[in-house]
Amino acid sequence: MRRIFAGAGLTMLLLGATLPSVAHGQVVETRPPAADQAVNLVERAELLAEDGQHGAVAELALEALESGSLHAPEAIRLLAVALPAAREARDSDDVERLLAAALSMSNSLADPADIWRLNALLTAQLILQGRFADAERAALAALPYLDGEPPDRQAALLNHLGVARAQQGQLDQALADMHRSLSVLEQAGLDPQPAFLMNMAALSLHLQEFESSIELGERALGMLEGDSALAASLYSNQAVAFIQLDRLDEAEAVLEASIAMGERLGAPNTSAIGNLAFIHRERGEYALALEQFNRQLALDRESGRTDAQPVALKNIGQTLMLMGQHEQAATAFEESLVGYHDVDVRMRRLELYPVMIENLEILGDFQRALALMKEYKELSDEVINVESRERIAELQSRVELERTERELADLEQRRAQGEQELATLSAMRERDRIFLTALILGATALAVIALLLVRTVRLRGKANRLLSAKNDRIELQQRELETLNRQLELSSQHDELTGLGNRRALRTFVDALDAAGRWPEPYLLLLFDLDHFKAINDRHGHEGGDQVLIAFADALSRCAAENDLVVRWGGEEFLWLAGERGIDDAVDQSRRLQAALDEAQIQVDGSKIDLGFSAGGVALPLGLSAPGEQMRDATRLADAALYEAKARGRGCLVMIRTKPNWQALPEGAVDLSCLAEQGVLGLDRRL
Repeated sequence: MRRIFAGAGLTMLLLGATLPSVAHGQVVETRPPAADQAVNLVERAELLAEDGQHGAVAELALEALESGSLHAPEAIRLLAVALPAAREARDSDDVERLLAAALSMSNSLADPADIWRLNALLTAQLILQGRFADAERAALAALPYLDGEPPDRQAALLNHLGVARAQQGQLDQALADMHRSLSVLEQAGLDPQPAFLMNMAALSLHLQEFESSIELGERALGMLEGDSALAASLYSNQAVAFIQLDRLDEAEAVLEASIAMGERLGAPNTSAIGNLAFIHRERGEYALALEQFNRQLALDRESGRTDAQPVALKNIGQTLMLMGQHEQAATAFEESLVGYHDVDVRMRRLELYPVMIENLEILGDFQRALALMKEYKELSDEVINVESRERIAELQSRVELERTERELADLEQRRAQGEQELATLSAMRERDRIFLTALILGATALAVIALLLVRTVRLRGKANRLLSAKNDRIELQQRELETLNRQLELSSQHDELTGLGNRRALRTFVDALDAAGRWPEPYLLLLFDLDHFKAINDRHGHEGGDQVLIAFADALSRCAAENDLVVRWGGEEFLWLAGERGIDDAVDQSRRLQAALDEAQIQVDGSKIDLGFSAGGVALPLGLSAPGEQMRDATRLADAALYEAKARGRGCLVMIRTKPNWQALPEGAVDLSCLAEQGVLGLDRRL
C-alpha cells in the first residue's frame, strides 16, 4: 500500500460564507452618526471589492481597524470583506496584519453574536493561511454559541473544525466533527454542500478508505456544473485515491481534466500538477517528474502557498533519491522539514521522516538519522497514538453500525407490514367463517347453500395461499436479519485483507478480562513492523504490498497457538498475544516467526521477497490495575520498544521487563530510557 501523501497531497476546502450578507443601505435610521459612518465605510469597501480594487479594500480596512474607531459589528463586517480582498491581491503582509487585528479584537469581545461571527470568520481565514492550530482555537471559541445559529452555519463551523484538526493529525476528533456536521444537516433536512463532501473525501484518504473517497468525490462532482476551482480540486483528490489503488490510467485522466480546468480558470491547480508528476515517477520517468515537481514548487511560491511548498520539496527529494542524487535530495528534504515546522501540517511531516531517514542512511549520516528517528517517534506518539487509533476504529464501526441498523430497521418495518397484512387476511377468514355459519343457519334453498359453499372454499383457498406466501416472506426476512447480524459481527472483528483479528477483536478480548477482573494466565505481547515495507510497496505497488501483508499474516497464524490472539494492528504492524508465555519466550517466538517467513519463499511479480521485521515485546499482567488499563499500557510500551528496535537498524527485538514497583504510564510520549533510569523497567535488546 502506497503512502497516502506520496503525491502532491490533498486539498480540503471551506464551506461557503460564515457571515450573513447585508444588503446595501440596510441601516436603521436611529443609529448614531458614528455608526452610520462605519456602515458607509463597510459599504465603500464592498463596492471597491466588486470593482476588483482588492488592494484598496485592504488599505482602507487596515486604516480603519488600526485607528480603533469602529464598533465590533462593523469591524467584523469590514474584516469579512477585507480578508478575501487581501488574499485576492496576493498580499500576504496585509493578510497577516488583518488577521492580527482580528485576533486582537477577539480577546475583548463580550457580545455572544460578535464572538460567534468573528471566530467563525477567523476559523475559515486561518485555515486558508495554513495556521491550523490557531484555526482550531478560533472554532472552539465559537463552539459554545453554536446552538443559536442556523443549521448551515453550525455545520460549516463543525466542518471547518474538522479540517483544522485533520491537518494537525487529530484524525479521530476530525472524524467526529465531520460526522456531527453531517448530522446537523440531516436533522435540518439539508443536503451537504460539494465542499463538505470534498472534505469528507479527503479525510477518507487520510483513513485509507480509498473507494469511499472516490464515491464521495463523485457525489460532489455530480452537484457541480461547469468549470470551478472546487471541481478542479475534487478531480485532483480523486486522483490520489486512484493512485493508492494502482489505477494509474484513471488517475492520469482526472488529473489532466483538473489541470486543464485550472488553466481555463486562470488559476493553475498545483496539487494536480504534483500528483501527475507522481504518476510519471511511478512509471520511471524521473526527469519528467522532477520537472513537474519543480514547476509545482515555483507556482506555490508565486502564490504564497506556504503549506504546499514542503510537499513539493519532499517529492523533489524523493525523485532525486531515485535518480541517485542523494546529496541534492538531502538538501530538498531539509528545506521541506523546515517548511513543515513553520506550517505544522503534522500528518504530512510524518510522511517526510521515513524517506528522509532512509536517504541519510544511504549517505552514512547515522547521527542525523537517529535524531530524526527520535523526532519521528515523538510526533507519531502524539499524532497516531493507541487511543486515537482506537477512537477512529470505534467511530468508523459506529458509522457502519448505524448504516446496518438502518437496513435492519427497514427490514423490520417490512416484516411488521407483512404481519399486519397477515392479521388482515386472518380477520377476513374469520368474517367469512361467521358469514358462512349465518348463511347455513338461515338458508332455505340447497342451491343457494351450494353456491355459498363453493364461494367460501375458493375464498378459503385464496386466503390460505396468501397466508402461506406471507409466512414465507416473513421467514425469508428473518433469515436476512440473522445473516446481516452475523456478517456485521464477523466484519467488525476481522481485518478484511488478512483475515486476522482487528483492534475491535482485541478490545472484545480485554472486555471479557475486565468482566472477570483478572488475567487468567501470563501472556506475552509482541508488536511487529515489517522492515523496508515502503520499498516493497514502491517497487511492486499496492497489490504486491497486499500479497506480502497476507503472507506475513499467514506465517504469524501458523506460529500462533490455538488460544493465542493475532491482530493486524494497522498498516504493516501486527500484534501477537501469546498465552502461557513470558518475556523470556520472546526471542524463541520471534525466531520461529522469521523461520516461517523464510520457509514461505514469498514471491511477488516473480521476485523473491526476503521479508524481515522489527519487534517490541512486553509481558502481561502489569501491576495490579484492571486488565483494560494494563493492555493500554502494554501496547504503548510495546510500541515504544518497536520504535527503539527500528532506530537500532531494524531486524531487532527490544523486550521490556517491568519491575515489581510498576505504576501506570503517564500521559504523553513514552520515554523508555527515562523509565529505565527511574528503575521501573529494564530493556533487553537482541539482534
